[in-house]
Amino acid sequence: MLREEGAIAPLVLPPLTPNERIFEEFDAYLRSERGLAPRSIVRHLPVIRRFLHEVCSGGAGALCKISQEDVIRYVERHSQDWSPGTGKAMCWSLRAFLRYLHHRGLNSRSLADCVPSMRRWKLATLPTYLPAAQVRKALDGCDRERR
Repeated sequence: MLREEGAIAPLVLPPLTPNERIFEEFDAYLRSERGLAPRSIVRHLPVIRRFLHEVCSGGAGALCKISQEDVIRYVERHSQDWSPGTGKAMCWSLRAFLRYLHHRGLNSRSLADCVPSMRRWKLATLPTYLPAAQVRKALDGCDRERR
C-alpha cells in the first residue's frame, strides 16, 4: 500500500544468478510441458541445487560439460545419504533435470539414462491379468443367488 501511494521506493529485485535462472526455466518447463503440480516441482529443487553446486559450479555455461561419469559419481556418492525413498526421489529429480538439459539443447548428451530407475514392487505378487478360463472358474465358484 505504501508503494502504491509513493511513500516508499518501488521494490527492486536483485538480478538472478545463473543458477536461479536455470531453476526458473526448469520450473517453467516442468509446469508447462510436463504438467507437474507446484508441490512436485518444489521437491526437485534441493536435489538439483546440490547437484549443480557439486557437479556444475560454473553456472549455465558449464551445463554442456556435464558428463556421464559426473552423473554416475554423484549418484554413487549420494544414493545412500538418507533413506531408500529419498534416494529414489533424488534419482527421479536428476532424471527429470537431465532430460530437461538434453531437451533444451543445453547438453548434447542424453544423460538421464545413466541414472537408475527404481520401480515400486509393492503389488508385485498380484497377477496383472487372468486367463479367461481362470476368470470363468472364479465366477462359477461364486454364489450368484445371494448378495
